[in-house]
Amino acid sequence: MTMLKATARPEDLVRRAGQLIDAGRPAAAAPLLAAIRQLGNITPHIAILTARLAEGVGDGDRARRELDDAIASFPEDARSEEHTS
Repeated sequence: MTMLKATARPEDLVRRAGQLIDAGRPAAAAPLLAAIRQLGNITPHIAILTARLAEGVGDGDRARRELDDAIASFPEDARSEEHTS
């Protein structure tokens, strides 16, 4: 049996996760964000998506923790307006 290896570019996963969150489908976005986070290259944008996902499922406490962690991890980006939406 031939095994196929599925690959996806991280930026495509990030974009799709954001689209799913925007569409009100946080449960569909959750596995994508989990896969992205496993890759280990967490960016401010990914942290924001993770917080939006938490809020989308009604977990405001987790959303706040995610944002607090992002601010602590990326203090320079927290001061920038570029990452707001």
